Amino acid sequence: MSGMDRFARLRCFAILVVAAVLAILALELYRLLPPLRRPITVDIVGSAQNSSNFPVVVVRVANQTRFNFACSLWTEVLSNGVWIDALTQYPEAKMANYFPAGHKSAVQVPVPTEGDSWRLHLYANRTRLSRMESALEKACRHLRLKYRFDMPTHVFSQTNRVFSAPNKPVQATAG
Repeated sequence: MSGMDRFARLRCFAILVVAAVLAILALELYRLLPPLRRPITVDIVGSAQNSSNFPVVVVRVANQTRFNFACSLWTEVLSNGVWIDALTQYPEAKMANYFPAGHKSAVQVPVPTEGDSWRLHLYANRTRLSRMESALEKACRHLRLKYRFDMPTHVFSQTNRVFSAPNKPVQATAG
């Protein structure tokens, strides 16, 4: 085997290795890129009254990503120009819930009676980072950089009017 053949084979092997590494990095980058649509949606899809004849809204929460989240949902009211937590919350408000990729759920949330208007606030954070993501996140933390793929997500519903009159049906704004 001549020196030129050996050099050509070595160069071909090096090109294949570099191409394979670039392909793997491109696939991993594609997997890490955030989706073009909103990752998590909070939509009010209907209204009803609970067993105590108090108005509730039916809220649909959808995880439209391929990532798992831990999230919590609660109601806020606008009082004196500041958003604060509503006095009436649904039972699992502010509790961290596991929200798998592609999951949708519906929740009945009581309509607040205090404040000027109200909205729903969902806080979500990614769970179960891959090994590569964990290494990148650790390197970014070490370099004091923000790791943009693991940032907490805040999603707000549209602003709705407050329920004020007893026994008067409330029509929530659909989002």
